[in-house]
Formats: sequence, C-alpha cells, structure tokens
Amino acid sequence: MSNEVDEIYTIEDLEAYGQRLHYSSVISLMINIFTGYIVLKYSNKAMGNYKYYLFCTVLTAGIMDFDATFIFGIYPTFPIAGFCGTGFVAKHLDYFWGEIIQYIILQELFSICGTSLVLCILYRYFSLKGKIEFFHSIRGIIIMIIFAIFYPSSVTIVLFVTLDEREELLRYVKENAPNVYEIYKTFPSCNAFKIEKSAPFASLMVIHIAFLWLIGLTFVLKTIRELSLKRKSLSKSTYKMYKEFLYAIIIQSLIPIIFICFPVIVIATCFALKIHNTKGIVTIAMQGLFFHSSVNSLCIIATIKIYRETVQNLLLVPFPCFKSKNITTKVTHAASTTTRNGISVIS
Repeated sequence: MSNEVDEIYTIEDLEAYGQRLHYSSVISLMINIFTGYIVLKYSNKAMGNYKYYLFCTVLTAGIMDFDATFIFGIYPTFPIAGFCGTGFVAKHLDYFWGEIIQYIILQELFSICGTSLVLCILYRYFSLKGKIEFFHSIRGIIIMIIFAIFYPSSVTIVLFVTLDEREELLRYVKENAPNVYEIYKTFPSCNAFKIEKSAPFASLMVIHIAFLWLIGLTFVLKTIRELSLKRKSLSKSTYKMYKEFLYAIIIQSLIPIIFICFPVIVIATCFALKIHNTKGIVTIAMQGLFFHSSVNSLCIIATIKIYRETVQNLLLVPFPCFKSKNITTKVTHAASTTTRNGISVIS
C-alpha cells in the first residue's frame, strides 16, 4: 500500500452528496416533464409516430437519471473501486437491496436508454426505405421492449458471480482502504469491486455498450447515404425535415459520451491507477453525469425547429411582438402531409 494518507470518507460526506443529488433530480425532472409535454403536444403531423420514439428518449433518460440521483444516489469511494448508495431509497436498505439490486436496476435503465436512441436511428433509416411497418406494429414494439430489458442480462449474471459476501467485503475494505472502512461498516448500502475479479464484468459491459454504439453509427451512415440518394425525389421541405431529425438524433447520441462515458472513464482511471485524494474531482464528475437527461431534453428542443419555436412562443407570451409567426403556419401546413411508400412527405 502507498504511504500517502487517503482522504477520510464520513457519513456526513454521503449525506451532503445525497442532498445535492436530490436537487439535481428536481431540476432534471422539471426539464424532462416540460420537454415530454412539448414533444407529445406540439409535434406536427409530418412527424407521425416518430414523436413517440423521440418521447421515449426523453422518458428513458429521465427515469435513468431519477433513479441514479433520487433512488440510488451512487457515490464512488477511493482508492478502491467502491460505491455507496446515498439516494432517498437506497440509503435505507441493506447491502443486497440498497447496493446490488440498485446497481442492476441502473444497469437495466442504462440499457433501455441506449436502446431507445438506437431505435430512433433505425426508425429514421427504415422510414426513408419505406419499411416502417415493424415500428408501428404491436409485435414490433413487444420485441423491442424485450430486447431492451434482456440485452444486459449476461452482464448481470457475471456481476452476481463476482460479488462477495458482506463479511468478506468488509475484510477487503479494511485491508485495502481503511479510510472508507467506517462508512462501509455503518452504512449498509456500500459495495466494492475487486479489480482482478471484476475484469470480466467490466469487459462484458464495455462490449455491450460498444455493440449498441456500433449499430447506431452504422445506421447513421446508412441513413446519410440513403437521404443523399433520395434527395432529388423528395420535396425541399421533406428533405429539410429528414435532415433536421437526423442531425438531432446524432447530437443526442453524442450527449451520453460527454455526460456518461467521459465521467465514467475519469472515475475508472482513478480506480485503475489507484489515484489518491480525488474526492472533490470525482464528486464533480458524478454531478455532471446526472445532468445527462436534462441536456438530452434541451438538445431536442434546440435542434428541432418546431419545438424550438414552440418554446420560444411559450416563453414570450408576455411579449407578443417577439413571438414567432411561423409556428402556426407550420402546424397548419403539416396537416396536408401525405405518406408515400412509408415516407412522410410535405408538399
């Protein structure tokens, strides 16, 4: 062990961190509810059923962040790869229900959130191909839900294999991280992963995430190519609409890299290199991670014109001279939308 003295973690640290996460959850919840309302209420007819898939990206990201902040409240402890549940629910539960089960639930929600983004990308591609029936059918919806839920099941199984009994966990923490031993002993919802034992779990999780990203990237490129091939056969308005939706989902797909993957890489690097005294840095990284859904929602509003103009008009109700004059025309114009070979066409 290093001769460097590690920062002491206290129950007060966990309580203060959990309290800050509760504030984050309230902010995110308000933004996500507002965005969900805008998507469902103000989408024009040209969007068709795509608005429900777009709404799912808001809903799944919002639920994941709410679970991570208010229910679980995951808090990393150094220098070992350990976590404590500081959320409103997790902190009142034991080692198994407050940490292990909560971690599995968060993992499931992360999978569902990622899958919803990939499904939006697939929807855009197959709508261009005129083969959208699967996405509108009950059978298709059931298959997609089952896939999203059971996709991370192999990771969950490997996680259970790597777990230790609580007595063994406390012994490991006392020997390798005495600075956090007291909170692990008194705070039941804490768990630590042994690096050498958890390597298969971490590797499999990275493979699962990379596979989803690979599917998403592949179909983004295919959609760009398909849109380019069909450009001459589409009206200017229809082409602009498809390009706008495509840009929006690309930006949405980049948000988890910045607000989830990057903070996780920072934390994993600190764990792997056994970097000492990083409590402040890691706390900031975790706080940023939990604003993922808020940024995702704001991105949808900012990148899709119909939502951007709607929000602008709602915010400028006291100042009617500044309201956009295009929003009413857009909605009325969209009423004449027709479908040709599964492609929404604005004349």
